[in-house]
Amino acid sequence: MQKGIYLKLFVISFLFLLMNSCKNKSDNKKHLSTEKRQVDLKTNAVDSKTNVVYLKKNQPVKKNDHLVMVIKDSIPLRTEPDSQAQISKYALISLQLKVLEISEDKIWYKVKIGEDKGYQLRHEEEYWVFHEDVYLEPENSLAEITLDLSVFESGNLQDAMRIDPKDYIYKLNSLNLDTSYYIGSSLSVISPKMTCSPPFSICAGIYKPDCYFIFKGDVKKTDAEDFKELENRYKHLYENGTVIPFYKIKSKSEIKTIHEKLICTKIIVDNPSCYPERYLGMEFDELTNQMHTVNSNNYLSSFLINSDYLFSVKLYGGVQNLDFLYILTISYSDVQTETIVRRISLGWPLCI
Repeated sequence: MQKGIYLKLFVISFLFLLMNSCKNKSDNKKHLSTEKRQVDLKTNAVDSKTNVVYLKKNQPVKKNDHLVMVIKDSIPLRTEPDSQAQISKYALISLQLKVLEISEDKIWYKVKIGEDKGYQLRHEEEYWVFHEDVYLEPENSLAEITLDLSVFESGNLQDAMRIDPKDYIYKLNSLNLDTSYYIGSSLSVISPKMTCSPPFSICAGIYKPDCYFIFKGDVKKTDAEDFKELENRYKHLYENGTVIPFYKIKSKSEIKTIHEKLICTKIIVDNPSCYPERYLGMEFDELTNQMHTVNSNNYLSSFLINSDYLFSVKLYGGVQNLDFLYILTISYSDVQTETIVRRISLGWPLCI
């Protein structure tokens, strides 16, 4: 029993030192210049009158918990379901909340944090939010959307074959790379974690340069000739300078236009690691805000991002996790309109 405890403590200590080492290496590197713009979400991005899904009044939500997403820059969290009630805190954009109950008049949701780790809120905290301040997924969406994050690609993403990073690293020699392909870092299996759960979110992994947590003995698990080749495979994926978040959308109804807003939010802590850290705050940037003319039943939208941006901070501390939040307002040829929100949550693979 004591040996098992000592082993766990050793692993925790080793990972803590590793993350510190990675942080120091990253801090010493010069960041490439990346243009960043502060988010300005003064208006409601969702027509709440058409997208609110009313839950049963005064009833706790059962096993299939309803999740809502904060899509304004910040929203008030109140102690009672009343616009005059005390504001205890503010929830910031891209935070996922779990709905516990709905008020008698159907316009207030009792919520708690809907993430696995409570940075902005503690898990025991419960508050009331106004229904127009959060986004709740409509029951009958006209569109189907898939997300991914490409860390390397060859050819056109539209028709590219997806390859898992583990397959590229462990069995590269057996892969057929003669066609268009991309290395997608999103989790290939459904995760039980709230942060990675539908309808809004998927999780994806990213490594900081030189922080791959690999050893010479790992070569035996791969088809690489030696440790240098194995290390180069990691570098090929995670030190090529860019990443591309993207979504594919398809619908039975013809899509006329898509108004796309892509926002990046970063959780900033004093010392990023897999274990409890001191939360310092959040940073967020609006990466794009544009209208796409589609006139088709299918569409792909991608956005090229400098990799250094993922780990850069504006003031101090380090990036623990980050989200790419899509707010998509879709107009169809038959005059119907809907808003769909999706999120890619990005973190160190060993900490997801």
